[in-house]
Amino acid sequence: MDKFLKLDVTDRLEIKLDEEDILLFYGKDCIGMLVINEDGKQYDLVDGFIQEGKRIFRLFRQNDASESYTENCDLGWC
Repeated sequence: MDKFLKLDVTDRLEIKLDEEDILLFYGKDCIGMLVINEDGKQYDLVDGFIQEGKRIFRLFRQNDASESYTENCDLGWC
């Protein structure tokens, strides 16, 4: 089963205004948009990013099946 590591990218986001949209950028990549309507605000994010509370996180897949090259070695010496 895959596990995910989360990296808080909230402070690294840039906001750009398009004609009608509020776009969210992480580096040069558009990762989603902020939608504001009568129900409040919602984040529409691409796969690999999630919003929890007031923070936005990038997800990294950590595969349990992969072995490190030092795994099953005596004190890391192979």
